[in-house]
This record gives sequence, structure tokens and C-alpha cells, in this order.
Amino acid sequence: AMQPPERSQVDTALELLTNVGAITSPHSHWGVLTPLGSLLAKFPLPVRLSKILLFGTLFKCLDPVLTIVAAFSTSKSIFLQSFFDDAKRAAAVHAKLKRPGSDFATLQYVYEQWMRTGETASKRKAFCRENYLNYGTLLEIESVRKQLFNILCSIGFVNNGDDENDSKKSREFTLHDHYNKFSKHDAVVSAVIFAGLYPHVARVTNKNKTERTYELYHDKERVFLHPTSVNHGTASQTLITWDADNVRDEYLTFYEKFETRKVYISATEFVSQYSLLLFAGRADNYKVRHLDRKVVIDDWIELTGVAAKTGVMFLEVRRGLDSILQRLFELGGDKGGDTGDDHDEAGVGEVVEAIVGLLVHERKRRG
Repeated sequence: AMQPPERSQVDTALELLTNVGAITSPHSHWGVLTPLGSLLAKFPLPVRLSKILLFGTLFKCLDPVLTIVAAFSTSKSIFLQSFFDDAKRAAAVHAKLKRPGSDFATLQYVYEQWMRTGETASKRKAFCRENYLNYGTLLEIESVRKQLFNILCSIGFVNNGDDENDSKKSREFTLHDHYNKFSKHDAVVSAVIFAGLYPHVARVTNKNKTERTYELYHDKERVFLHPTSVNHGTASQTLITWDADNVRDEYLTFYEKFETRKVYISATEFVSQYSLLLFAGRADNYKVRHLDRKVVIDDWIELTGVAAKTGVMFLEVRRGLDSILQRLFELGGDKGGDTGDDHDEAGVGEVVEAIVGLLVHERKRRG
């Protein structure tokens, strides 16, 4: 007979659903399904991936988000591991394919390169052989992308403008499509990923300015970058601001955390300060410390060097975004998801454009 789950497992699941906004706080009872939760329940995916997919649609970067979500829905890595004479060559080839600072961007880049070889199986297989890639996994990603797109259409979150059975229309997406307006802006794609994965974020702390050593913490727990992450071994050069007069903590988002010999985080990416200000935690857990020029989120994420005026501005943007998204998700639920291109019924359009402008400006400023 099936055994009921342990109470600790139930509590962990409830905490996850609360963190992504799928249910109200369960402290007094089991929690109540939110309008966002109703939409997330329509996807055969882990809730964090479902949230990334919805936000990717709203922030008009659907194509890369579909690839990334599909990649994490597959059972095997796109990278083949070689244990024979060509192991060093395989590692060198993989290193050239990996995008600095982001495992998510790496997945997107490899898939795009594979697609550009053409539609014939022979060309795609040859590309995989040359680059030590898993042909079956890439085919699976392509298939899952289509399935996810069709689900988005079926719940009314995407309007493909044609017969839903038109396979050619649903197979791929052009960069001029309404839902791909910001697909080429890495800052937007990164922010959407973070919005879905939060609170999966780790603080990178500089422990010694002279030796440039660092440590990673998820809240108060020490964690380590898994060797499979593109950031493993490079964080000290990439993630820390090594200005002796202005050293600050940086942050990484991650897909999963697990324990073997150590507590590892894998599939990681930088999180920009603006992404943290816009998407970390809830607005009611957002504190602006005027005299310290600091913003504290969820009592452990500390963003230094933030002027009080800037902190208050972002708090107001957060409150506005939360309110608008709540109305949008309610609209989706009440109409069976029939929002289509009418997202502006909830006033989303202008807010999305403003947030994209902030994220792109920050990326340009940081170089």
C-alpha cells in the first residue's frame, strides 16, 4: 500500500508553493491556491519552470525561455562525457560552447547552434559528433518546446494568430514575433529566470581582499559550485567586484541544490542588482535603510550602495508590478486563460517596457 509522505516533505512542498506565489501562506492552514497557482497547475512541469515560462511570455522573450525550460525538463545532459582517448578534446570543445557566467545561456546557445545546422538529420548528427553533444537530448528539447508552446496557446496566454493545428506556425518562432521582442536582451532573459527560481539564490562573499577568496551562502547555509557549472573555478574572477575601496557581495541564482560530499548548487547564473530589486521576495519583505544606503530583502539579501531614493523607487515599481500581475493572473483564471494579446487589459504593457528599460540600462552600464 502507498504510504503518506512525511510531514517534513509536505512542509517543504508547501514552502515551495508559497515561495513561487502558487498558494497563500500555509501557516494557518494548507494555504489557498492563487490565480498564479491556477495557471502554474496547467503545466506538466516543476512549478519554478512553469513560472519562468509564464514570465518569459509576459516579458516577451519566449523563444530562449522555451529552450531553457525544455532543457531542464529532459532527463539527460546535452553534453556527452567522453572517458576515452578523446576526453581532453571533448572538454576543450565543450569549453568553447559554454557562455561565461551562465549555464542557462549555454543551453540556449548550444541549441541555437544545433538548429542553425539545418533541418536534415544528417547535418544535425554531424554537428553533435563534432561537438560531443547528445543528439537524442537535443531532439527531445525541440519536441518539448513545441508541447510547451501549445500549452501556452491552449490556456490563452499566447495567441499564435492561426489555427492551433497549424504545425508549421507552432514549430518555431521568429525574432520579430510579438512574444520575442526582447529575446536578444540577455539581461531580460536572466531576470525572468531569476524571477522563477527565487529564492534559489546564493550570496558570493569576498572573505579576503588580498587573496581574493570567496564563499557562497544560501541564506545562512554554506554551499559550493558544482564542477559541472560554467562558473565553477571562475567565480573569483567573474563574480566578485575586486575594487579594494568598494567590495560588495554578489549573487548567483541556481536551479537545484543537493548534497553529496558537500552541499552543491548547479546550473547557475549571475543575478544583477536590478533583478534582485525587482523580483526577489515579496514587496512586504523589502526594507530600505536610508542612512545605510542599503536595501534588505527577506532579511538576508543586502544590496549596498543603493540610494534611499532609488530604493524607494524600486519598491514602488515592485508594488505596481505585483498588483498588475495579480490582475492579469485573475483575468487568465476567470476567462479560462483567454488573455492572448490582451495582456494590456491588466495594464502590463507599459510596466513591462519600463522594467525592460531598467534592466537593459543596467547591463549597458556594467558593460
